[in-house]
Amino acid sequence: MEIPLPRENLTFKSDVNYEKIFIDSYNSNSFPHAWLLSGPKGIGKSTLAYRFARFILSQTNKKNNPRLFEEVSPDDEIYKKIISNSHGDLMVIELTEGHNNKNKKTISVSEIRKIKPFLSKTSVTGGWKVIIIDSMDEVTLNAENALLKSLEEPPIKTLIILISTNPAKLLPTTISRCRKLPVFPLSNKTLNTLLNMYIPDLDSDDAKILSMLSTGSIGNALNLYENDGVGIFKELIDLYSNLPSINVAMVNKISEAWAKDNLFKLTIELMSWWISRIIKFKAQNSFSGYEEVITGDKKASQNISNLINLEELLNILENIRTKYNKANTLNLDKRNIIFTSLMELPNSMIKS
Repeated sequence: MEIPLPRENLTFKSDVNYEKIFIDSYNSNSFPHAWLLSGPKGIGKSTLAYRFARFILSQTNKKNNPRLFEEVSPDDEIYKKIISNSHGDLMVIELTEGHNNKNKKTISVSEIRKIKPFLSKTSVTGGWKVIIIDSMDEVTLNAENALLKSLEEPPIKTLIILISTNPAKLLPTTISRCRKLPVFPLSNKTLNTLLNMYIPDLDSDDAKILSMLSTGSIGNALNLYENDGVGIFKELIDLYSNLPSINVAMVNKISEAWAKDNLFKLTIELMSWWISRIIKFKAQNSFSGYEEVITGDKKASQNISNLINLEELLNILENIRTKYNKANTLNLDKRNIIFTSLMELPNSMIKS
């Protein structure tokens, strides 16, 4: 399975026609020079940003030229320059840009300050200049403050695209200077379409499970597929199928397996997603609308709901998330974090 990078990806599917929103704005008398694309990870924000960039960089003096929202040939000159990072009128600021940035966790003020000289130069093509910052979640506070001047007074024919998974953490002044475009999670139908495209031989039952577990994110769905997320979820349900009884030896065994770097985050996310789901239906005091992910899932969920009160379930969910955050911050033993997280539910039943 080979998934193209956002700058290379010519496939974008969504349940909302974001491109029409963008073109309608472009053809209006008040096209914003800055756009903020926000939404969860893995739903196509970066791919959409590059589609916007291709469209703008294809514009001459004529408007209403949507050719780069249509089928694009891999031989298209603009496309080739963008994927090779050699388009003179496109600047991309991201953590993975260049060899020296690979291990960085933030986008610094020095990187943001490169915007000013880039904008001061004449356009190579005589048209637009485009800046993509992917993502604002990694931009330091000082760097964000340095960005404000460019957002406030950019030269004409400048487009700045900011990408964020958590726009609430951005400065209000940053947000106020952008056209806000929330990008929403994908429907299960759209996810299935994309999964069939990227993994043609995927079993239809597994495709349905991945769609449900991935919370509207094709990125999550593909990560689950690559790391056997369906198998992990099945083991999780099997482990909790006879609560309050639990096989501690099995907890030890799977804690060891799931503590690997590529599985640790995924496991905690699956546990949190499932417990959140139980909380949702317990709060409604009805499981009638509960769609089963795998066989035995609903029965196990109802059993947990009957054995643990709502307040305690909320505490368990918070405890698991806190342990995960501490593990990342303090470099704690991941196997122990998985083990104690898995034991939260049965231990709560023993206490009560």
